[in-house]
Amino acid sequence: MEENKEKNENQEEIEETLSQEENEANEASEVSEEEQETAKSSPAENTQAVEESSQKQTESKVQSKEDAQEEKPSKRARFAKFLKKHYKKILSGFMALILLSLVCVFVFYGCMAPKIENIYDRMVYLLESSQEVNALIFGCGLPVWEDDSEYVEFRNIYYGLDTARNYEIVMPNSKYSSVQQMKEAIEKVYSKQYIDEVLYPSVFDGIAFSDNNGNAVIAVARYYEEGMYLWQTKEFRVKPYTGMRIYDYSTMKVRSLGKRDRCIVTIDSWLEDTPDQVEKIEILIALQDGQWYLDNFVV
Repeated sequence: MEENKEKNENQEEIEETLSQEENEANEASEVSEEEQETAKSSPAENTQAVEESSQKQTESKVQSKEDAQEEKPSKRARFAKFLKKHYKKILSGFMALILLSLVCVFVFYGCMAPKIENIYDRMVYLLESSQEVNALIFGCGLPVWEDDSEYVEFRNIYYGLDTARNYEIVMPNSKYSSVQQMKEAIEKVYSKQYIDEVLYPSVFDGIAFSDNNGNAVIAVARYYEEGMYLWQTKEFRVKPYTGMRIYDYSTMKVRSLGKRDRCIVTIDSWLEDTPDQVEKIEILIALQDGQWYLDNFVV
């Protein structure tokens, strides 16, 4: 009985094993069929996969462009923020640069000498007028009653007057009968600075200075007024010029001194009685109140 029972159990195990192997074989067959079906359909699926991959790449590029476009406004926004924060400094620097450029331009043109055609008429007036004024200042001066002349002695013109001071009375028919009249004529020709520093002290005030040996020298005023008379010193008794000074205005040129209100004019000139002795003289002129004046003595 036991042997039959064991045989039955063995038989059941064998049947179960066979049943499992059949099931596995069936499953393998089903898998094989699926693989075959998959193999058959793979070309289409591969094409679809390629298309999907291409679409993904396109979408990626589009997304990259969109991201780049999103970054650009961001940079502009940062730049706008920077300008808003520092615009005062930037504006100040820009204005300073413009101002510096304008200053350079003004300095450059301000230091240029005037064109000769712009001062031609003025120079002709100054040089022609200066001849009479120069004679008044350091030239022959004004006509006087010489205290040693027979006429003066006969008329006792100096009776009761102190003539020991080496001055003589200017004749009443002279063109200038007062210091004020002479000053008005001088101020039409020479610059105020040259007048105040050189001409008036020597002509109307008198000056003191040291000579080459260190000795003190006093130069008395050439003119002064006292009472009813205009007096002129004898120390300036000189012979009148033998001829008028002639200027060749066609040779007049202007040379810059690098200053807005100073320049030099050169011109050929000679004395009337020596036309063969032509010399080129330099004349310093100064701009004063919008007008040019002589700034050195021209004889």
